[in-house]
This record gives sequence, C-alpha cells and structure tokens, in this order.
Amino acid sequence: MDLSFSEMIVIGVIAFLVLGPQEMARKAAQLGRFLGRMKTQVNNFKVMAHDELLKDIDLDNPLKDVDLSIKPKEPHLSPVKSDKNNDENNK
Repeated sequence: MDLSFSEMIVIGVIAFLVLGPQEMARKAAQLGRFLGRMKTQVNNFKVMAHDELLKDIDLDNPLKDVDLSIKPKEPHLSPVKSDKNNDENNK
C-alpha cells in the first residue's frame, strides 16, 4: 500500500475531525512508540541474521567450499584444445 503525501494529509484531517485534538495527540504518541519498537525489533532481527550468516562463513579460508577445478561434468562439454596437429590438418 503506497500512500501519497496528499492522501496522508486527508487521512490526518479526517482523524483530527473524528478524534479531536487531545485524542489525536495521544494516538500519534502511541503510533510513534509502536513504530519505534518495530524499528528496534527489525534492527535486532538484522543483527541476529547477520551473526548467523557469519557463523557459517570461514573467514580464514573463504574459498574452501568453492570447487576451483575446471573439469566439465559431461565429456561432450570439454573445452576445445588447440594443438599443433589440428592446426596443421586444417591448413
């Protein structure tokens, strides 16, 4: 749900008319506290997720799980090798 600035102004005016100025101030404070708690929870989750991901990574040997060999798994996909015999036969 994406609200434009003008839509938020209309919602604010309607809320002000329905709730009144004192109740509007209380609700705004409640909303601010709620959003602050939500932001804290999201940041805590980000930190926990980051820490869990770092546990799985070996920073001393970052390439230990990477297979550095360039061997095709299927023989028909082997790289073309250029040798002198092939070059001489093609002339």
